[in-house]
Amino acid sequence: REFKSLPSHYFKNAFKIHLDVMTLQVVDKKHGISRREYPNGFDLNLIDYPRRRRYLAKLGIGVGVGNEGLYPHGTNHLYEHILVGPYMQSIPGTSNLNAETKRAITTFWASCKPDALELVVKRMFSSVEHYKDGLDRHSIELGRITNETRMYRDRVDEWAEDSVFLPALFKGTALERSECASIASYRKITPEQLLEYHDRWCTAPNLSLCVAGPIGNHADEIEEVVARTFGSLPATNFEHPTIDVPIETPNVVVSRRRACHRENWALGWRVLGNSTDVMPLSVLDSYLSNTSGGRLFDAINSSGVRSYDPKSFYVNFRHCAAFYVMMGVDPGQFDQSFDVVRRTLDGVKHDFTDAQLSEAIDAAENEYQDDLEDPERSTDFIVRGKFDDSIISRPADFYGALEGVTADDVLRVANKYFDFDKVTVARVMPFKKVEQALQTEAHD
Repeated sequence: REFKSLPSHYFKNAFKIHLDVMTLQVVDKKHGISRREYPNGFDLNLIDYPRRRRYLAKLGIGVGVGNEGLYPHGTNHLYEHILVGPYMQSIPGTSNLNAETKRAITTFWASCKPDALELVVKRMFSSVEHYKDGLDRHSIELGRITNETRMYRDRVDEWAEDSVFLPALFKGTALERSECASIASYRKITPEQLLEYHDRWCTAPNLSLCVAGPIGNHADEIEEVVARTFGSLPATNFEHPTIDVPIETPNVVVSRRRACHRENWALGWRVLGNSTDVMPLSVLDSYLSNTSGGRLFDAINSSGVRSYDPKSFYVNFRHCAAFYVMMGVDPGQFDQSFDVVRRTLDGVKHDFTDAQLSEAIDAAENEYQDDLEDPERSTDFIVRGKFDDSIISRPADFYGALEGVTADDVLRVANKYFDFDKVTVARVMPFKKVEQALQTEAHD
């Protein structure tokens, strides 16, 4: 399949291949992606963007909130703060320094000028190698994370998804914990626990670095810097544990009230994350959210429900996953919007045509191409690909798997999972006084 709309630089990348063990292996020449795995298990990925003037370096660690186990909730988030804090500040020529804790991975990254890339990589290595030195910032980072938690709670839609709906959907499993913990829970975490957590998870086989930018003929230089730093970490017999989650979806309705002006609600199911269901579910997600403005958007809009940005989501946490629908509506319109979503999903269970399939696949290809052209997103799925074998990080493999999906595959997964007798629903509603005031305002 040819993609004529791809930028011309995707077709001009060439890598010199040697039989030398230290040489980068071309993963996808067409898209300028190459990879090098070091003897200690660490791997380096490069994505060539000749027209860019800056690099983006992203380091991924195969650990997230779902791996906290017996540690206090929030251990991974505070660990991430201290990991980034001491060494990644005030680097000349850098910008967009940030980090993120998710349920199954932790990442931190920086954008930099070409002459600052070596220093960025060395600072990332220092963050890993000398983590213990940063623990004297424990109280400082605890204060920062407290403010971050309060800001996070103010973003009601994000809070509703991460702290209400997903914990309800994955209740009783390792994925029940939200990515952001309570302030009281953060205060229980000791420096000794953080160091123990670091030693357990931050090992060479559980690390992956991706550099995106004007690689050109600088690949060898970048590899040499990585070999002297991350390539020097000791090899360990590390085997990432599986996050086992029963496929049975809890049949529950969870309700919370918040100081907000609209109701945010979601419904969804647990689904298999590492199976032949992955691509059909991805296509179905694309069909509902991305085609012609999104089938969900069309259905909600034509129903008269006052809603903003109704969307479906297919998210993967290694060997388990979730498929769900979220939206915000005016107070009092939950029942009507729920019925619209139910009719839309039931419709997919009974009829999904080849024309709809083609439209959905086109939308999925366009979204994936957007990811490839955006260094922040492309580095993200390349890094995640090491820790999650359900992530298809090689473009040729992704397009091939996408083209292999049939309308019958979509019908199969829709009928397999969309069972409204076993569905998790979460509602975050405004306090009644706010709701009454809004209703009065609408009546007037």
